[in-house]
Amino acid sequence: MGYFKVIKHNDNLYQFMDKLGVLATLAIGSKKALLFDTCYGFANLNEEVKKITSKELIVINSHGHMDHTAGNFHFANVYINKQDYELLKEHNGIERRLRNVNEAKRVKAIDDSFDVNRYLNSGEGNINFIEVGEKIDLGDVQAEVISMAGHTKGSIGIFLKEWKIILASDAACAFVWMFLKESTDLKTYIGTLKRTISLDFDYFLVGHDPKLFPKSEMHRYLEVAENLDLRKAFKVDFDGFNDQDAYCYTEGKLYGPGDCGIIFSLDKL
Repeated sequence: MGYFKVIKHNDNLYQFMDKLGVLATLAIGSKKALLFDTCYGFANLNEEVKKITSKELIVINSHGHMDHTAGNFHFANVYINKQDYELLKEHNGIERRLRNVNEAKRVKAIDDSFDVNRYLNSGEGNINFIEVGEKIDLGDVQAEVISMAGHTKGSIGIFLKEWKIILASDAACAFVWMFLKESTDLKTYIGTLKRTISLDFDYFLVGHDPKLFPKSEMHRYLEVAENLDLRKAFKVDFDGFNDQDAYCYTEGKLYGPGDCGIIFSLDKL
């Protein structure tokens, strides 16, 4: 079995899950293909994509975080929203990459044969900027770049209009992280959800759960954000983010199956 778990939603839509639980999404049009995110980079995702399609490939980062961009160096060119470029560089520096290696070793995603030095010095890749509103013609489907600011200031999604699908990555998910220094405020995130919901789509895909989510689920995210109640929120901690003042608001349990919530810091309210 290979490094990536391949999830086939249909003949034109795939996701690749790496051994640390992050997803990249492949949309294959009649003329070109689009890859959204590149995972941690511990295995060559480019080679995996080529097993499925030989069409010209456009690679786009949803945002700058290392779990979605550290595999950029496996591709000739990668696009990102300029607003997340500094974040991208920070998260692909040696310090962050070393954290990735240590975590991958801990969960046995890599072994002693892995070329650590090459990985540590791979950098952010050959980066180009892409603008909100740009449309990429994949043939039978147009891929439109949409702003999904919230999780980070430069987070973007891809609206596959003819397929009525949105690729959202971490910008709209069951327990969105809104406590990071690079996160926007709650008002911006709510605006993103409202603007996205106004689009004509039926399903969306996220960055850490390999399912086709119905549009109704995004309405749940909006309801949670609009009804955030500090009296019901509780303090949370995450490995590597212990210096962050983070709280979770949910009617259920943090990361509970079928639940949704929002993880925030007080300065984002």
